[in-house]
Amino acid sequence: MLSFRPLCLLLAAWLAASCSSAAAPAVGATDAQHADQTDDSSQLVDAAVELDAAADGGADTSDAADSADAASEPTTATLPAEQRAALNNFVVNKLAAAHVPGCAAGIVKGGKLAWQSAWGLANVAQNTPATPQNLHMLASISKTATAVGVMRAVELGLVNLDDDLNTWLPFAVHHPKFPKTVITLRLLLTHFAGISDNWDVMDATYVDGDSPVALGDFLHDYLATDGKYYDAAANFGTKQPGTKYDYSDIGISLAGYAVELKTKVPFDQWCTQEVFAPLGLTQTSFRLKGLDASTIAMPYGWSKADGFTPYGLYGYPDYPDGALRSSVGQMARFLLMFMNDGSWSGVQVLKTATVAEMKKVQYPTLDQAQLLTWYSEVRDDGKTYIGHNGGDRGIWGQMFYRPGDGVGVLLFCNGDVDQGTAGETAVLAIETRLYQEAKSL
Repeated sequence: MLSFRPLCLLLAAWLAASCSSAAAPAVGATDAQHADQTDDSSQLVDAAVELDAAADGGADTSDAADSADAASEPTTATLPAEQRAALNNFVVNKLAAAHVPGCAAGIVKGGKLAWQSAWGLANVAQNTPATPQNLHMLASISKTATAVGVMRAVELGLVNLDDDLNTWLPFAVHHPKFPKTVITLRLLLTHFAGISDNWDVMDATYVDGDSPVALGDFLHDYLATDGKYYDAAANFGTKQPGTKYDYSDIGISLAGYAVELKTKVPFDQWCTQEVFAPLGLTQTSFRLKGLDASTIAMPYGWSKADGFTPYGLYGYPDYPDGALRSSVGQMARFLLMFMNDGSWSGVQVLKTATVAEMKKVQYPTLDQAQLLTWYSEVRDDGKTYIGHNGGDRGIWGQMFYRPGDGVGVLLFCNGDVDQGTAGETAVLAIETRLYQEAKSL
């Protein structure tokens, strides 16, 4: 749910650091931090070693059997054994530095999932090794699926990006300082609607399992003047909608709810029907119900005193902004569909024109990075990357691709990673290293 917006200024620091160290398998920059590790860190190293011995080089599934289930998506390339061993060493050291128990990653190249692997532990208490088939909660990467679900309704003519939502919402949503300014789907999908995230309210809505509170009921309570969570100062920004970027989980969830009202289908089911099922994503869902819980990577926090502590499998009512769960292989299909103008393996999820609109900078005079929910950024290597990232309690992830060469990286972790910390630098270095490894595939 929490998102760490990919800003070019923030990226500059970690890209410079990670690029300078990525060539060597040793991780000297984090050696000093290793003294603070508990037995949990050595446990994830042991798990990686065991996987390496069992799978001849980590959980690299390049030779996996073909399967119709995208959770077991076959890959098309391998890394040489020596190179793979160096990568395993690099990743395990970075995970230890970040106090993250495990991660899964995939590289897309040439229109396919070229390679995938995993390191560390999916469940510390059960000593369960991480695999690429683990389902991960995706936090704000979920928003990319929400946007595709919304745009599917747009191209079917059920909703319009620039219509006033108040013409069909069952409760009025107005910015308290600018009540005459129209709130639209376009504003919601770009974080320009002036709706703010009030974490005093939102933190209290986390529950074990799926939230029993309906999406529409929660949004009414948050946005309607008669709602029990309504707070004109805390739930809305200070600027007029359409004039200032204000990252909003609630805004994205409102976009999903607006589509739910028009389709008369719960938004999570709409996404399954219109997006996930056509791509064969049988274990991708905004709801825990129906997923195989044994395959889900457990989210963890870490402290020096207690080591790794599980958060459990949780949910919240505003699920469209962060509660999607999926695997590397499944999300690779989703990403490839978006990269290929709405089509994957002959399946057309969105029209080419629809994806072109999603890839456009929506408010070029105000924000050059903001597409329709997705982000576009030019990193220090001079290349453009499109995608999204996310973080929540015990989870962190990146899903980006380079339109210039069609190479993308998916990286999902099951540990706390705070923005601007050494831990974030460590896991971002893994992403950078994977882009470098892609040259060999």
